[in-house]
Amino acid sequence: MLDEKQEKIEKEKKIITEISHQLFLNLGIKVNVNVVFQDDLFFLNLEPFDDVVGLLIGKKGKTLHSIQTIINLIYKNKSSEFRRIIVDIANWKEKEKKRLMDVASQAALRAIETNQPQALYNLTPAQRRIIHIFLSQRDDVETFSEGEENSRYLVVKKK
Repeated sequence: MLDEKQEKIEKEKKIITEISHQLFLNLGIKVNVNVVFQDDLFFLNLEPFDDVVGLLIGKKGKTLHSIQTIINLIYKNKSSEFRRIIVDIANWKEKEKKRLMDVASQAALRAIETNQPQALYNLTPAQRRIIHIFLSQRDDVETFSEGEENSRYLVVKKK
């Protein structure tokens, strides 16, 4: 028999699944929904049946972020409580994180080999954060951001 906390989590997972199915049904898109509860967060991975993954992710994940915002708002409206729901489509976020770590490793290698700071442009704040965190584990390079607002960029420099 499930305890009260586990019952509540299962109820919340059901609500998140229903919200997701209804949202995409209204958009005319069939999706497979997988909801996992971990570290006090709900992770929602959506796998569309149609070839619309790129459309749903959008440029630099902007559409995906909007979908996440909508699902969080609908959930809050439906359940009267806020729960952070992290939405991913076809594991794009994990693939993007790996790609960013590869870019960061290459920039670190160039910075060390050339002894010149390497600038990485056109990154969102979240992408810069991933690279900062990833390279902070190294003791041979340092990272920092420069510029303002839309002109902000990340610099990888040899220590």
